[in-house]
Amino acid sequence: MPLSTEDQKHLTAAQGFTELGMWLDANAELEEIDPEVRHFPEVLEVRVRIYRALEKWELMQTVAKKLTEVDPTDSRWPLAWAYATRRAESVDAARFILIAAWELHEKEPLIPYNIACYMCQLGQNEIAKGMLEVAFKLSPEMRAAALDDEDLKPMWDQMAGMRMGKKIAQLDPVEMRTSPKIARILIAGTSGVHEDDAPHLDECQ
Repeated sequence: MPLSTEDQKHLTAAQGFTELGMWLDANAELEEIDPEVRHFPEVLEVRVRIYRALEKWELMQTVAKKLTEVDPTDSRWPLAWAYATRRAESVDAARFILIAAWELHEKEPLIPYNIACYMCQLGQNEIAKGMLEVAFKLSPEMRAAALDDEDLKPMWDQMAGMRMGKKIAQLDPVEMRTSPKIARILIAGTSGVHEDDAPHLDECQ
């Protein structure tokens, strides 16, 4: 059955308050809805937004899981469930939610992208790179965001370190022993410095 006129009014008000960032007011409006229909997806959707904004991770986790079960065709819900689970439990628990969801949402780039983030945080950089390739094929514009994503930083640092190692291997051995610049690069290289942090490498080739 649909929401009553009165319940719809409270839901619309709650949605309006979320747009204004007035999360407690939005929640208060939802509390005015008949308890018999508070489990409706359109009501739970607003709950997810409120709990995320208020960082109520366990509550968000519970509601997003329920939405995933009620509407498994909507990729937003396993993404929200995993997002909350990462913060309420662990990255490891969150990744299993998205791995299970991936089969149902093969065309949703955010799922492989977020799996990549989780795998990177778990130290599985090669798997993370493979998942990023899948995400980028589905949504090439994600490449720019990925470069600044803190979750992926360990992978970028590793890749930068590997490129630096190749450049150092190409340097003249005598110059490596006598140049203070090269010495500084070698020392910095041990801490995983990015190529951009040592632009004089190109000058030494």
